[in-house]
Amino acid sequence: MFKHPVLTAAFLAGAVVLAASAATAGDARIHVGSRAYDVAVAPVDRESRDAESAVLYERAGPNDNWHELGECRRIKLPNGDVRFTREVDVDADGVYEYTSRPVVNGAVVNPPEADDPPQAVVVVDTVPPTAELVSPAEGDTYLPGELVPLVWTVSDENLPEHPAALGYSTDGGRSWNTAIPELPATGDTTWEIPDSLTGPVVLRLAARDRAGNVGRDLRLIEEDKPVAAQPPPVTPVPPETPPKNLPPPDSVTVIDEPVVDEVVVEDRFRDPNRSWLYYLMALNQMR
Repeated sequence: MFKHPVLTAAFLAGAVVLAASAATAGDARIHVGSRAYDVAVAPVDRESRDAESAVLYERAGPNDNWHELGECRRIKLPNGDVRFTREVDVDADGVYEYTSRPVVNGAVVNPPEADDPPQAVVVVDTVPPTAELVSPAEGDTYLPGELVPLVWTVSDENLPEHPAALGYSTDGGRSWNTAIPELPATGDTTWEIPDSLTGPVVLRLAARDRAGNVGRDLRLIEEDKPVAAQPPPVTPVPPETPPKNLPPPDSVTVIDEPVVDEVVVEDRFRDPNRSWLYYLMALNQMR
C-alpha cells in the first residue's frame, strides 16, 4: 500500500494511458492536493518489462531538463503488469513531468533526452478554490415554499465542469443536506425552501477543484414569520363637557311657578274661646 496518491502510466497498444483515483475524467493530467505523493510508471518499452529496477526522472514542464530522482521499486500487479514506483516530494505547486528508464547490469539504459515525452504529467495544487455566495445576503429572510435567488462564483486554475454544490443545515452546521448537487463555476438560479423548514437555515456553497481541495462560503438566512392581523386601534372617547353655568349637583333649583296657598281651616272647636265666625272672617281677609 502506498502512503500517497498513486499515479500510474501504463502502455496500451504503444500509447501511454494515465490512470489514478485523483484524476478527473477528460483531463490527461493527474491532479494531486499534496506535495508528497507516489509515482508509479509502467516500463518505458516492452523490452524493459523484465528489468529488475528503473530510474525515475522528473522535470518542471516541457522546457525544463530531465533530472534523475533515483531508483524505483519494481512491483507486479495481480494482472501481471509491472510498475516502477517511487515516492516524490516537490517544493512548490506546479506542473511536473515524469519518465523512467530501466536499469540493466547496474547501468541506466537510454537516459531521456530533452525532447522525449513524459510518461506522466502531475499537477500539484494545494490551494483550495475561492467560493463566494453572492446572493442571498447574510440575514435575509424567507418563508417555507419561497424561491430563494442564488448567485455565486467560484475561481481556481484547476476546476472541473461542475465544481460547486449547494447544501443547507438546520442545526447550525452539525449536519448537512444537499440542495443542488452540481453547479457550474459561475451562475444564478433559484432554490425552493422546503415547506418543512422552520427557523434559521445555513446555506453552504462548496467548491472542489481537480486536486480535491475544497473552498466554502456560508450564509445564514432567517425564517420570515408572518405577523398576526391586529385589530384596528381604539380611539378613546373624550368625556363630555358639561354645559356651562350649571349649578353644583347639591344645590337647590328654584322653579319660578305660582304657588297656591293652602289654607287649613282649623277645627272651630280647637279653641273654645273663638267662635266659627272668627275663622270665617279670617278666611275672607286672606282672599
